[in-house]
Amino acid sequence: MPADLPRSLVVLSGGGTRGVFQVGPLERIARETRISAVVGASIGAENGYAVATGNVGQIREMWADVRRGEDFQRLTLTPFNGLYTLDPLFKMLAAKDWGTPEIPFWVSVVDWMSGRPQLMGCNGRPLDHVFQLMRASSSIAGIHDVVSFDGRPIGDGGHDTPLPVPGRWWQDYDEVHVVSCRPLEDSPPVPAAAVDRSLELIMRWADRMTTLRLRDSWRRLKRMAKGRPDIPFYFSAPKSWAVVHPTFPRKNRDLRAAIKRGLAHSDYMAEHRIQL
Repeated sequence: MPADLPRSLVVLSGGGTRGVFQVGPLERIARETRISAVVGASIGAENGYAVATGNVGQIREMWADVRRGEDFQRLTLTPFNGLYTLDPLFKMLAAKDWGTPEIPFWVSVVDWMSGRPQLMGCNGRPLDHVFQLMRASSSIAGIHDVVSFDGRPIGDGGHDTPLPVPGRWWQDYDEVHVVSCRPLEDSPPVPAAAVDRSLELIMRWADRMTTLRLRDSWRRLKRMAKGRPDIPFYFSAPKSWAVVHPTFPRKNRDLRAAIKRGLAHSDYMAEHRIQL
């Protein structure tokens, strides 16, 4: 990779299977910059892991191979450890044999004892610890696995920090690239059948909270960009809610179709990013 390319920091949002929208922007960033650090939340942590291990070129194939919801999570009905486990997702990632992160890599979690979000560095840790931190970042409270790290319960699922904001060290890089899995606008109304079960109601409430937190992060990022006009901030997001599929479509055939559309739209996102 040419040494004169700008050193970039990449920030990836959460979004479940909407993480497919990050593929095109990541490929463009990898072509045009030296990705030198990654921060991810929830599915952004999994995509970020591929980036941090030098495997941007395999992300598109990874998403194209998704065939069913059970590739991500499996129903367990264990009331003390979440309704779903993310074991399938991490079994798939382990099979990739990508190893430990080669470039600085942080994931966003919430420490449930303090109630505060924090970024956890993954470099220099054993792979099982890296996966544990990524699992925590992807685990929605009460829905997914209960995760403890160093004796402290942590989690999030990308709802408290759907778009993680890096610390002051972001100023060490030449460019900052932020990739969101969802638009900033309010999500549109849904039919009654989409919120007729407890899990769907929880997810609908979480979706609203995610919107509010996403906008908070957006405002902070804009202030950061305004304060350092010499460091360009680029933002990529789906064009509108019309192209965004549910976090986890109920039917596997709908998921496969959504992944295919998402990959195509991610290429559109790569070409239509904005500068803050």
